[in-house]
This record gives sequence, C-alpha cells and structure tokens, in this order.
Amino acid sequence: MDIVKSISYKRLLLNNGILILSCILFCSATSEACSTFMLQEDNTFIIGHNLDMPYEIPGMVVVNKRCVSKTNISWYEIFTSCKPTSPTISWVSKYGSITFNPLGREFPDV
Repeated sequence: MDIVKSISYKRLLLNNGILILSCILFCSATSEACSTFMLQEDNTFIIGHNLDMPYEIPGMVVVNKRCVSKTNISWYEIFTSCKPTSPTISWVSKYGSITFNPLGREFPDV
C-alpha cells in the first residue's frame, strides 16, 4: 500500500512539474505594454507616456502651442474617412506641450 501511495505521489509531482514547466515555457510572452504617469505640483502637471514596444516606432516630435483652436476626430473617422455621426467637439488649447506622435500632427496617440 505504501509503494502505491509513493508511486502515485511521485507521478502527481511529475505531472504537476511538467504542467508548470509547460506554462512557463509556452505561456510566457513578452510584454508590449505602454505606461502613463502624471506628476503634479500645485497647478503644474507633467504627463508622460511611453511606447514600450520590441520594435522601432516611427513618428515625429510635435510642439503643441497654447491658444490654438482644436476639433475632435474619432478613430472611426480616421479609418473609414466617413463624416462624423455625432456632433464634433471644439476647444482652444489652454496649455502647450511637446509630444511624440507616431501618426502625425493633430492625431491621437495609438
């Protein structure tokens, strides 16, 4: 009886070990995540966003000036070239910024 329990226990450990090793080898993938952070002191905000990708991302550095009139565009409009189905939103930029954008000036980040 003790031999049967010992063999069953060893077989269980072996099967679980193979399962865990398989998960480590085949289920682990490289992370392609982006991070965003915000630092605030009084009324000053610094916002950062990175593109942690395993490949090079082409793009451009854009200086966004203050007091510039802006109008929204949706992803649907970008990819289908259709007119907006809902009312557009317009505003005047209050703050300036420097950004890196892979899509070009005045386009949202991906």
